[in-house]
Amino acid sequence: MTQLLGLARRARDEHRKLDILYSASAGEPSRRTIEPHQLVQAGKTWYLVAWCEKSKATRRFRVERILEALLLDQSFTPRPEVKLVKSPKDLLVAEDAATATVAFNSRISRWMEERYPGGETAADGRYVVEFPVADPNWLAREVLQYGAEAEVLGPEGMREFVRGMVG
Repeated sequence: MTQLLGLARRARDEHRKLDILYSASAGEPSRRTIEPHQLVQAGKTWYLVAWCEKSKATRRFRVERILEALLLDQSFTPRPEVKLVKSPKDLLVAEDAATATVAFNSRISRWMEERYPGGETAADGRYVVEFPVADPNWLAREVLQYGAEAEVLGPEGMREFVRGMVG
């Protein structure tokens, strides 16, 4: 990891592109050419904020998920449209993420209100929270840990995805 961070810093400082093999949380690893703009640490996790040529957008890559990296001879000009992270808290907000609505049973609603502030208590006593979801697998893990006490209300595609994880 230290070697990868050093390579990413060098690419950022020298404005050189990196060829990476990246393993997202779902699917097969994919090869990408990126333009590193920023390295950010949030807790024990490092993120590389970069322009991704494959997606033609700013992406935040978890460094631990970069399986291979090669410093390329190609240089780049830093892009003003790359959204830099101002605070590690910004990493908790998923860019362009879908929103899922989850209701927690009234038996655990008080605890969920402490854990996920900003939701609303419904007339039936359930605590309803909206989550930005960049990865449906994350949502499934988050909801399923509460068993029958949590229910995805929408959108229907995410509701079905989580239901499918149960079997």
